[in-house]
Amino acid sequence: MDAVPPPSDESVAQLTERARAILPMAQIEDGSSVPAETPAERARPIIPRATEIATIRRGELSGQMQHCGLDWQNRSYMPFMRRLRAGGWRGKRMAYVGMLHGLSQAMALRARQDARAGCPAEGVAAMEREAATLGDLP
Repeated sequence: MDAVPPPSDESVAQLTERARAILPMAQIEDGSSVPAETPAERARPIIPRATEIATIRRGELSGQMQHCGLDWQNRSYMPFMRRLRAGGWRGKRMAYVGMLHGLSQAMALRARQDARAGCPAEGVAAMEREAATLGDLP
């Protein structure tokens, strides 16, 4: 059983649109901001849809881990980002992944807090198992 179910198509569309809208706030490796996109650039995907979904799932997992006081940065976020960088990803693509992860994480954290969700041992174990795998990357 996955700790984080796949996001709905509607959720993916909303999160990716929001991440694209705020992308100029992100910085790339050299410290410069991501340039605003032209309408033509905005019409093209930055990364494959499967990677967007994997990023959203990873962000949701990180939000759940954060809610439960687990080390989401070193156990979920950083391994995910390292894997993409190892695949040659840089610049705008990595900035977009970071924004999409952050939005997903914040939404998942807020939802768990609003629901006053607990952190039962079996749920924590499932999160730890999922964080230890990077099988959600295409």
